[in-house]
Amino acid sequence: RDSQRSWSRSYGDRGLDLTVLDLVKNYLFGRAGSGQRLRDVQAKWLQMMANLTNVRADDFLKSWWTSRHGRVQTAQLFPQFKDAISTWTHANAVSSDLLDASEKYAAIETSDDPVWSAVDDRARESIAALKLLGAKQVHPVLLSALDKLSAAEINRILRLLEVLIVRYQLIGGGRTGRLEIACASLAKRVYSGEVTTATAARQALREIYPSDEEFRDAFRTKQETNSRKAMYLLRNLEIQARRESDRRLGGIETGPIAGLTIEHVLPRRPGSGWTDAVDFDSDQAEDQVHRLGNLCLLTDVNRRLGNAGFLEKRTIYGQSDLLLTKEVGDFDSWNKETINERQQRMAKRASRRVALRLNGGGRFNGPAA
Repeated sequence: RDSQRSWSRSYGDRGLDLTVLDLVKNYLFGRAGSGQRLRDVQAKWLQMMANLTNVRADDFLKSWWTSRHGRVQTAQLFPQFKDAISTWTHANAVSSDLLDASEKYAAIETSDDPVWSAVDDRARESIAALKLLGAKQVHPVLLSALDKLSAAEINRILRLLEVLIVRYQLIGGGRTGRLEIACASLAKRVYSGEVTTATAARQALREIYPSDEEFRDAFRTKQETNSRKAMYLLRNLEIQARRESDRRLGGIETGPIAGLTIEHVLPRRPGSGWTDAVDFDSDQAEDQVHRLGNLCLLTDVNRRLGNAGFLEKRTIYGQSDLLLTKEVGDFDSWNKETINERQQRMAKRASRRVALRLNGGGRFNGPAA
């Protein structure tokens, strides 16, 4: 008991956020008793914490419990844990499960981690996308999938979750709480063996999965102020444009894409070149600046465009090798109507893109502008 208290003082006091983690740790040590049993559990716990060095350990604990037992409020996690773990046999099994799950959890947002060695390149792209989009609600699903599903189904469920987050949250602006409830339920069903395929997982998520029409409607008015998320959307739209323009090659793109920046066609601070082109007041202009229809991709060399007028910009756009950017150069003027028109086109293309992504197609390796 003295060694247990000493170990707890050394490794346990990590702040209020980890109180539940400390309670779980001390409870497991208590079930172990003393001697070799206690040393074994302590060693597993220490290795688990080492695995979690670069992530929040309390987030891991909640995701782990949710993946096995369904959604739980933080305040109820330890009471439920204590009720479920009553013997040394239970405590020993849970210690091993926590250790194994911690390795998987630490890899959830790292697409090149060995944990993902069996998945394909498109699935790795989904892992990176989920990290970019901040989709922590899907973590319990991924923990369950890594334990229970085949590599082929993990590939598919990663793409499903990426598309879900784009449709429901990034574009649709859906409530986080509703997403958390749906993902927690799915995670438990995957872990129990009730859901064994991505097809069944999509069916389980049907209540929050936006239809194509709902997605297109939301996309038509979408604004995005986060440059990394805007880049993600525009890059995916560029993929789809390339696939649709080159059927002979089956939409296969070659060559690296690098040094891209987000360009606001109508600048955040319009210069004198926009005096005649902007037919709405400054407040209305501000509403249009972050519309997706007002955004395109350019290379670093074209940053000099800045707040130049549209007639000057459209010449540069028209010379771009990026199809979506080149399309902007086809417009004679730039105003609310043209932004709406372009964004409606983008919405249709985005709907086709997410359908393609869901089915495993469309990697991005297009040439630079």
